[in-house]
Amino acid sequence: MILVEALAIVSAGILVGAPLAFWTARLVESAVGEPIGGAPNGLSALAMILISGIAALLPAHPASRIDPMIALRYE
Repeated sequence: MILVEALAIVSAGILVGAPLAFWTARLVESAVGEPIGGAPNGLSALAMILISGIAALLPAHPASRIDPMIALRYE
């Protein structure tokens, strides 16, 4: 559940940020005059997904190993 929520937030950020990144790349291309490929944008989105997945997995793994009845007893 933690992993899904974290990846949903990152996916929403990528959906909003990707068009802005491509628009900014086109703006820089017109100012500089040299073409800028889409590979850096794609690689940065992939890196964000991988890093956020690892960051969400670190607390999710120990939490998944706890017995729900024991956790509810301490509530």
